[in-house]
Amino acid sequence: MHFVWEHKLFNSNELKTTEGKTIVIHASGAHNFSSGPDFAEAQISIGDTKWVGSVEIHLKSSDWQKHGHSADPAYSNVILHVVFEDDMPILNDDSQPIPTLELNGRIRAEVIRNYQALKHSKSKIPCQNSISQISAIKRSAWLNRVMLERLERKANDVALIFNQSDKNWSQTFYSVIAACLGQNYNKLPMLELTRKLPFNIVSKSIDDPDQLGSLFLGVAGFLNDDFAEEYPARLKNEFEFLKRKNGLVEVSQGWKTGRVRPDNLPQRRLVQLAGIVEHIPYALSELFSKGEFYWDKVELNTPSFWNEHYTLTTEAKKILNSGVSRSMSDLIVINGHAPFVFFYGQVTGEEGFKEKALSMLEATNPESNKIVKLWSELGITSESALKSQALIGLAQQYCAHKKCVICNLGKSIISSQ
Repeated sequence: MHFVWEHKLFNSNELKTTEGKTIVIHASGAHNFSSGPDFAEAQISIGDTKWVGSVEIHLKSSDWQKHGHSADPAYSNVILHVVFEDDMPILNDDSQPIPTLELNGRIRAEVIRNYQALKHSKSKIPCQNSISQISAIKRSAWLNRVMLERLERKANDVALIFNQSDKNWSQTFYSVIAACLGQNYNKLPMLELTRKLPFNIVSKSIDDPDQLGSLFLGVAGFLNDDFAEEYPARLKNEFEFLKRKNGLVEVSQGWKTGRVRPDNLPQRRLVQLAGIVEHIPYALSELFSKGEFYWDKVELNTPSFWNEHYTLTTEAKKILNSGVSRSMSDLIVINGHAPFVFFYGQVTGEEGFKEKALSMLEATNPESNKIVKLWSELGITSESALKSQALIGLAQQYCAHKKCVICNLGKSIISSQ
């Protein structure tokens, strides 16, 4: 109903209130997504009087009472009550009928049919059978907007880390990279670790890989066992000294290892983070000046132990690469670098950094996940992470919740003939 009113998808000829007064809509108002009436600042003539005020929308007029609007002063300025079915009169504070417009019989059958098809669709993409009807230009324009919405949400996450980091850019970037390495399953313990093991402490040990390893694995809680091999036993002894010296506290959140691929196990990611630390100042400089930096191009200084072990106690059956893979490097660009630089542009007010963030995504390979593959099956492919991020955002924020009436693609389908 909100969508129908906002886009005037009803027969507006000879509109009258339920009491027979002529209605002329000059402006339907601005859609209000917070508390209060549904549309504000509408301009409507009722009879001989032009009113400026709010419009409230319901399926049935009795919903006014069910929602408790009579006792809410925020609804005292409603100039028109728009309903699909007028099933009871609604009175204002002066016991006078609130002007009501009933749309039953005025909405095109096609609009109702198209809306119902989307609403009752069991597909992950509700409009999958209709999306081909929408022009490529319209799809592209909407995807660009959805992509920006997604990037802004990720920039908001960076803002939270920035504020927790006393607005220190190096600490923030360090935390963002750690979160990327943790991915969805170990993001939270990674962020806790960077708070308990801040950049100003680890940066003092960049010339000593073993000391860095003991700090990261120790604060993560992986050095509490007794070890038979010399390397982990040495790290444990080193951490016991550093823990007392720096007053370090181990993370409280548990690490997830179940159903995690060996290369993504938290101990290996922590060792990579230890190797990344010394390159953080240079990476920041490159991102700000050139707008690009790729971790798979960096040779990390990690102990040879990790070429033969998945964990401190688990040997590998093959020689392992302790560096950052290309796919992980791309994910760091998508989920770390681009949001970080975009947020930096928001804070400084320099639009050029926002453009750099977009360029990073455009130059990065798209993700290969279930959502991107699903869109590809519908004929909508991703040439870069810029497009794949938009498609993921569309699926997660709109399609999954069937928010078709606030999606430009859904709006186009609903209003089509």
